[in-house]
Amino acid sequence: MGSRRSAGVNGVLTAWAFKIARASGSRLGWSLAAAVGLSLTLQALVNIAVATSAIPVTGLTLPFISAGGSSLISSMMAAGVVLSVARFSPKVRRG
Repeated sequence: MGSRRSAGVNGVLTAWAFKIARASGSRLGWSLAAAVGLSLTLQALVNIAVATSAIPVTGLTLPFISAGGSSLISSMMAAGVVLSVARFSPKVRRG
């Protein structure tokens, strides 16, 4: 149950990053937002696979959830990059 919820939250974050990537007006913005979305997704999928004993232990933390100081800071910085792409994209709707 916990891995499903975690995968669901991660899916929302991934969809958000790729939505911003598609709406960005530049190739650089698309590359940045897509790379951040993909890296956070892969990190979460590896962590969930380790937690469910599908693969051997790797040591990757779950983005935004695991209690790692430097991991949390790097995840927040990555989300900040996506927010910056959204801020400077003309097509992103602001609510």
